[in-house]
Amino acid sequence: MHEIPKELARYYAESKPLFLYYGFLQIRSRNPVPSWNNLERYWYGEMAFHPHYNSITGSDIIFAQDGFGDQYFLRAGIVWRLICESDDVECSNKNLDSWLEWISNDPEKNLNIDLSRSVTPGKLLFAFPPLCTNEGATAKLQECPADEVIRVHIGFAAQIRNLEDGERIKFAIK
Repeated sequence: MHEIPKELARYYAESKPLFLYYGFLQIRSRNPVPSWNNLERYWYGEMAFHPHYNSITGSDIIFAQDGFGDQYFLRAGIVWRLICESDDVECSNKNLDSWLEWISNDPEKNLNIDLSRSVTPGKLLFAFPPLCTNEGATAKLQECPADEVIRVHIGFAAQIRNLEDGERIKFAIK
């Protein structure tokens, strides 16, 4: 049985919002519906991240995502960010409560977002070219179903996994 850490259980028990900052921070739900936001589905279910990303383990709890599909997970009580396009992780050095407070102090800066936009529930913004590339600064953004964006990120991360930093890639659009 997978046990929810007490700080996350407390968050759920307090009935705090799950869809924050116009959809740019989406805390996963314990409810099975809607499936696009179900904690268990992304933690150890059909959409689990650990089989696809070298930087994620089965004990990492993927509890949230941002509007671009980057994932936030708890590892030993600390919040980490999985940059899904590249399979890189960043440690926040903050527990869940501290991290949520830090985000709320300046969501635009701390989530790297523009709050003049919004993300529809069940959707994410797909960026092309990928944000992790040099060309990502000029990416076009399109709202797409969340699972589609996540699957594209999984595939892209697998394709670039063994490339050196700065190595050139070419996209073939069909």
